[in-house]
Amino acid sequence: MNDRRKHERARPGIRINVFNLDTRQPFGNLVDISTEGIMLIGDKNITATGPVHLRLELPVSINGVTELTFEACNLWSRKDDDSYYYRAGFQLKNVSDDIRKIIEMLINSPEFLNLANYISR
Repeated sequence: MNDRRKHERARPGIRINVFNLDTRQPFGNLVDISTEGIMLIGDKNITATGPVHLRLELPVSINGVTELTFEACNLWSRKDDDSYYYRAGFQLKNVSDDIRKIIEMLINSPEFLNLANYISR
């Protein structure tokens, strides 16, 4: 899995909630993020077959933005080996340049860097 990643992903050290934009229900918590994809963890197996519309709550305001909305496609989903949670990987789709810039700013912000446990590749 890691060998296929083309972009470095940053891993936050705090809980960042992600919601299904259509149902407004919790969808999972952010494990890591890049401008191309995210990994989520949650107590339910995420088996979305088509694009899903997601809302990510930012831990800090970036240029006045406190949440991001985007479309993502599920690439894989599996039970976490070390817990009863499930993990799922998503590729971001049709993401605007503005959202990509905010993701980059989030990853590089002192607040996010101070929260990050480590950077995974």
